[in-house]
Amino acid sequence: MFSFYKKYTNLDKALLCPSKVKKLHLSFLTPLEYEDKLPLFTSLKELSIHANIFDEPLGLEKLVKMESLERLEMLNVNYKDFPEQLCNLQNLKYLKIRGCDFKFIPDSIVRFKNLSNLSIENTDIITLPVVMKNMPGIKELSLRANWSLKISCNELPLNLEKLYISESIFGKEILEESQLLMPRLRVFYS
Repeated sequence: MFSFYKKYTNLDKALLCPSKVKKLHLSFLTPLEYEDKLPLFTSLKELSIHANIFDEPLGLEKLVKMESLERLEMLNVNYKDFPEQLCNLQNLKYLKIRGCDFKFIPDSIVRFKNLSNLSIENTDIITLPVVMKNMPGIKELSLRANWSLKISCNELPLNLEKLYISESIFGKEILEESQLLMPRLRVFYS
């Protein structure tokens, strides 16, 4: 029996009826193995890609056409710059990018109108874009293991409720100030 709401981890099984698959998890496949097959998954809501850090990065041309996508995880996808084309995924509610070498998040990130959970971890980012405070939909933000990042409460989304960070990037005085400005904010250290 083919279960449409189960998370598929085997690409060949998911390809038996790709238009019905809602969740797909791809681990350690090279982009050449799945890149051309992504457009077949027309109803996909969740996509998780765990890549080998030495692979070529995934081309985004086909991925950004997946209009039904609401949740995207990209781990070790080897991007040197923030994948700005992702901002075209207007239905995206959850975005997690971990293990990339980019240093900046572009201002175009504000194009994510439905994004409520943003997780950017283990990257080389230095600062957050100032426009991020104008993203009222973001309720949860994870910035763990971004060791070069220094942030102030002026850069945080105004309606932020949960912030996950490494202790070194957010000083205690900034924490107190942010909790005055955002009383619903809870900070979780790792």
